[in-house]
Amino acid sequence: MSFILTTAVIYVPFLRKAFSFEHISLLEYAVAVLIAVSIIPIMEIVKLMKRR
Repeated sequence: MSFILTTAVIYVPFLRKAFSFEHISLLEYAVAVLIAVSIIPIMEIVKLMKRR
């Protein structure tokens, strides 16, 4: 749900203006998503290491 709302705020013109966001490229958006998602495997590795 937050992914959809974030995308809407970035790409829907009146929402972008209301929140003072700038249009970003697909590459910039993909990098942001990859960074955000990368925390999941990192935390799983940390938990695995703590169990040992």
